[in-house]
Amino acid sequence: MAQKRKRAAGKKPAGGIPAASVRQLSALSDEQAALLSDIILHSPVGTAVCDKNGRILFANKAMSDIFKYPVDEFRSVADWAATIFPDPALRKKVLAAWARNLKLSNPRDYEFPITRKDNKQRWASFHMVHAPGNRIIVTCRDITKRKQAEEAATAAANELKASHRYLKESERRFRQLASAAFEAIAIHDNGVLLMANDQFFKMFGYKPEELLDTNVIARIVAPEARAHMKKQIAAGRLGPYESIGVRKDGTEFPMEIRVRVMKQHGRKVRVGAIVDITDRKKAQEEVSRLAAAVNSAAESIVITDVGGTILYVNPHFEKMTGYKRREVLGKSPRILSSGKQDKKFYNVMWTRILAGKVWRGNFTNRKKDGTLFEEQAVISPVRDSNGEIVNFVAVKRDITHEHLLEHQIRRSQKMAAIGQLAHKVAHDFTNVLVTIQGNAELIKMDTLQIPKVGQYLADILSATNRISSLTAELLAFAHPARPILRVVRLDKVLLGVEEILRRTIPKNISFTFKTPKQKCCVNLDPAQMEQAVMHLAINALEAMPDGGQLTIETGPAQLSPAESARLQAGLSKKDRHAGAFALLRVTDTGRGMTHETESHIFEPFYSTKQNRQNPGLGLTTVYSIIEAHNGHIAVDSEPGRGSSFNIYLPMAESGEVASGQ
Repeated sequence: MAQKRKRAAGKKPAGGIPAASVRQLSALSDEQAALLSDIILHSPVGTAVCDKNGRILFANKAMSDIFKYPVDEFRSVADWAATIFPDPALRKKVLAAWARNLKLSNPRDYEFPITRKDNKQRWASFHMVHAPGNRIIVTCRDITKRKQAEEAATAAANELKASHRYLKESERRFRQLASAAFEAIAIHDNGVLLMANDQFFKMFGYKPEELLDTNVIARIVAPEARAHMKKQIAAGRLGPYESIGVRKDGTEFPMEIRVRVMKQHGRKVRVGAIVDITDRKKAQEEVSRLAAAVNSAAESIVITDVGGTILYVNPHFEKMTGYKRREVLGKSPRILSSGKQDKKFYNVMWTRILAGKVWRGNFTNRKKDGTLFEEQAVISPVRDSNGEIVNFVAVKRDITHEHLLEHQIRRSQKMAAIGQLAHKVAHDFTNVLVTIQGNAELIKMDTLQIPKVGQYLADILSATNRISSLTAELLAFAHPARPILRVVRLDKVLLGVEEILRRTIPKNISFTFKTPKQKCCVNLDPAQMEQAVMHLAINALEAMPDGGQLTIETGPAQLSPAESARLQAGLSKKDRHAGAFALLRVTDTGRGMTHETESHIFEPFYSTKQNRQNPGLGLTTVYSIIEAHNGHIAVDSEPGRGSSFNIYLPMAESGEVASGQ
């Protein structure tokens, strides 16, 4: 695993935030991964996503191509600025511009000289957009050629003022340099076009003779944008600023304009560079839609690099796990590990996704508050334009409720099947035992004078009595008696149990009975509850053959609304108890249990005790009694640390406590 992650080092996500109109849970993962991959791989400009603190969360391959640095070398705007703006004065100016833009609802665009990793000097333009979730989307373009063209155009234009003799030569030079530029370049005097390159005429669909020496603002600027354009010119603003262009055929498109002022024949003229930003606008709109869709998704979405470092989580991740985004960014998903999955499980998962395949499966993870929860996850690899895996996208859903329901249904079905079998076996046993016991008694009467035979018969009758007792337990399990309920104080019900235990428990076991100051009144059958507690106490004593501590305590259960909901997750709304619960806890310091043992202890005849003649149905009976009282029982145990059986019973809402209770 370490080698795989080492090979993945130095890579950074090749795209922005994924986005898709996520409407169906069943379709979210595939569509999400596909849309996200498209944005990451095909963004036409360098794109990065930052938070308000300047931490860089994502950057695509185009951004890496501009600066010639692997994007994972940039962790924050300050770190990034220190690398590509080595001049302190320029770096201070860049960071000041970033700070100003954070406060503006419509951030300004900036152009700065940059130093690439190969130490070459280039020019880049930076555009900021505020996105949902306190995100800043920054787009960047290498404008070196345009700058060179602008500088060349300015130089050529400046030569015009030197002498009329050089006018034609200067114009020739300007046209030659401007024609090589990717942007449309034009020279105008208060809107009257004096000169333009081929890209300008191609962009707007006109021939040179149709626009030269005319007021081009009325021809190439959309009506709704003309007033704004005239204000920019009148104010002498150099840009960059955006406007709406209109072609000869009437089609409109967004354009970005940058202006330089020069003198020609003693008068000021403007050199403008115009860029069609249709693709950029579409990309920004897609990124914004993606951000909105992912932020509103009802599933947890996590994006990591190929080494497993978390680069992005959506708001539902925070809601589902309790972790804030800032607490998990830059960390491993192992922060959620519960220890329930072994190394083999994760090796299989990593092998599959590193091979470029989609992995589907379930996790048992741990929330920030320590609560365990079940997740259903789909993890998809994301590839760059070269086909290399650069990210993993995990779409996860909390299935704790469904998992609990499934477990309870399986247990109910198992108990029902065992109950049917127990009834049949007990019925057949009873018929056979009546015959054996009857005949044994008759033989005993006829052989009173033969001591040896009498002893044999006594052993037979003792064995049949034990089987009769077991048969009675089986019948009680198969057809449990309906509890006779009355409102009583829980601690008072257990006084009889306390008295019996104090007389009978071994001397090497300490016994503590704790009762609350606050009365806990419960609607229950005292006889059945005494029986349940005695079974638990006997089970605890058997778990401490070398001595220990037995504690029985009652009191109000301290449950949060969320814990109460989890406790009753398997019940329908009408069967759920809306009020408080009483807690009855039986704790021992015995051998404890493994998780595997714990999952079987309420099954009939299941026992880990060796050489026990009659495993019986003690804990199975306890489970049935608590269930009949609309209660819940939970076990907390670890090998070598004892066990605690926690019984939660709905507290009585009204009614008087029965006499004597």
